Amino acid sequence: PNTGQPTADILHFLPGGPARYVCEHSFAAADWVGGFNKHRGLPLSQQWAVLMGSTWVVKTKKPISVQDITDLEAKGIGVRTEEGFGRLVINPQWPQEKFELENKDSSGAQPQDEPETRATEAAHGRPAVPVHPLLEQMNKRIARAELDRRLAVRVNKLAGSKIRGHLSRSQLGRLQVRVRRVATDDDYNFQNFITYLDRTKERKSADDQFRKFTVGDDNFRDYLRKLAGNPTTIWREINAQGGEMTYVGPAAYDFSQDEELAAQYTVKFIANLCRQLSKLEERP
Repeated sequence: PNTGQPTADILHFLPGGPARYVCEHSFAAADWVGGFNKHRGLPLSQQWAVLMGSTWVVKTKKPISVQDITDLEAKGIGVRTEEGFGRLVINPQWPQEKFELENKDSSGAQPQDEPETRATEAAHGRPAVPVHPLLEQMNKRIARAELDRRLAVRVNKLAGSKIRGHLSRSQLGRLQVRVRRVATDDDYNFQNFITYLDRTKERKSADDQFRKFTVGDDNFRDYLRKLAGNPTTIWREINAQGGEMTYVGPAAYDFSQDEELAAQYTVKFIANLCRQLSKLEERP
């Protein structure tokens, strides 16, 4: 408020000012977000914003009324709260105990089943702890942001690789239309898209293009057919499991078990790749 500069420090926005609080832990990150141009013809203005999932553990020096907390949650923080930015939750009903490793029983005895509200144990050995649905949703959004980044990296790498043959813009456009229709199905059925790829062999002009068109070391038609035939391979294709992703709480969102998410990213990958390849065509 005093300088007008962007900040990831939440203490200045809490009731009573920063002197009443101590920030014990901070898990915050910021990035640029788009805005709305105020004058016609000018580029969109960008603003610095705290990313979704940012969390602060704050200890108060003086008591705070419930009304102050309620008002802050209802009002939000920032200059664009009317657009959906600045929403926050104070003292959510998440586990209050610290996340500590537990000694496992080596006698071979099987533990009793945990309630449905307990999370499955992570592969890296962290103990199972209760997970609030909002926390799981936050981790899912964090994971999707990283998956989008890795998908874009893979698409750009393929589009910049060695390409042989020629596939017209009209063919690439038809592929985009066909694969996006998959997203309109409730079960993400790729069968119609695979059938379309197979039927290109029946038209000589189209078959000649697809048969001679290769991206990297693979025939493009065969490459798309393999992806559509097994959407879960998209994670290996975009190197989604390479390197640990950031997360909030005891464990990251296990996107590899979400078949619907794999189908969504397969559609997105094929559509984005075809669009990127179409940009390489020389304009008349």
